[in-house]
Amino acid sequence: MRVCRSKLKQKANSQKPSKHMKKFKILYLVIFISIITLQNTKAQEVSYGKTAITTGIGFGSYSANIEEGFGPIMSAGWQKSFGQKKKLRINPYVVIGEFTSRGITDIEDQFFRMTALGANVHFDLIRYKAVSLVLSGGNSVNYSRGLENRPGDYFHYIYLVGSASFAIRINPQKQRVAYEIRPMNVQMGTSNFRENNFVAFFLTFGVEIKLNK
Repeated sequence: MRVCRSKLKQKANSQKPSKHMKKFKILYLVIFISIITLQNTKAQEVSYGKTAITTGIGFGSYSANIEEGFGPIMSAGWQKSFGQKKKLRINPYVVIGEFTSRGITDIEDQFFRMTALGANVHFDLIRYKAVSLVLSGGNSVNYSRGLENRPGDYFHYIYLVGSASFAIRINPQKQRVAYEIRPMNVQMGTSNFRENNFVAFFLTFGVEIKLNK
């Protein structure tokens, strides 16, 4: 449901996507350095449990009531595995993203942000040694807000969203870090079950950092 609509403040006009993208670059660098450091830990010195910290980056399209654009996303979460073979996992998470309509010729210029809180269930459908095919599904609440040039107003919306995806996961048992690439993550939702529909497609790369027992 559309929450509010107010006149754009002068301060908001000065916002530029490039400033906010610096935050993404810094966080990506921190994640990269952390992975290298953790990979240097000797496997025989550590026993890993069934919990992990999850991180991810991606790029995709976002289309909703007024919002439409392309941009990067970043996620972080916590994961719990179940069963002796750890095939089933529950993953609550938070996602942030920034999108722009630049390059889309049939709509006005836009810049907006998205924040999502949700949870996914992952299941290893097929597994061979360290590689598995993962099917995932879940729900989230997405909050988008930003600028639209045509009316010159600030907007923000809340959407109830369902998602489905698949991934290729590489999980060496003797290493702290697991990886996955998710070629297609589809999200669909609505703000009032009648209109203001929402759909998004993302390609993501994820890293799991296993925690000690």
